[in-house]
Amino acid sequence: MSYAEATPVFIRVDFQGVVTSGPCSVPGVKVGDIVLGSNGIIRADNYEPAVTVNDQIQQTNWVDYSPYTITLFLMRWPSE
Repeated sequence: MSYAEATPVFIRVDFQGVVTSGPCSVPGVKVGDIVLGSNGIIRADNYEPAVTVNDQIQQTNWVDYSPYTITLFLMRWPSE
């Protein structure tokens, strides 16, 4: 039996919202990063629960968030 212990990394990202559902450019996010929550008027559940494309977060809501700077908090497990 083997045992390994890892500490997650917590990340804050700020990015511009988009006009409708689709990709938001967020350089530095990686596939598998988990969206934990948001800070502000735009809720985190308007975005995918985990990043599926490097350097992007998918907006799942069709509402126009383009006037807003979005802040999300993510968690990343270190790679082995």
